Amino acid sequence: MANLGSEMVRLFAAVERHDELRAAQSAARATFIINELESHEELRGRTAEVKVLAAIVEDVRSGAKKLSVSRRQIERYFLPFALKVMQS
Repeated sequence: MANLGSEMVRLFAAVERHDELRAAQSAARATFIINELESHEELRGRTAEVKVLAAIVEDVRSGAKKLSVSRRQIERYFLPFALKVMQS
């Protein structure tokens, strides 16, 4: 999840800079990670959470802005996962 968080923050940053290439690359990496997470044993029963994250990636990538999610909210959501990685 920490890796997904990193890619999602990169995606938001690239979109904010209007860097379409980096945004597309980050979205592709985030989508790859999401697909891996959907089949991961530890996330059984939490697939709805992963689907929401996939929807956010698509929304940001497409520029549709149908979802009201900010970069800061994503950073806050993924912070516990990043801290867990740093502690191990």
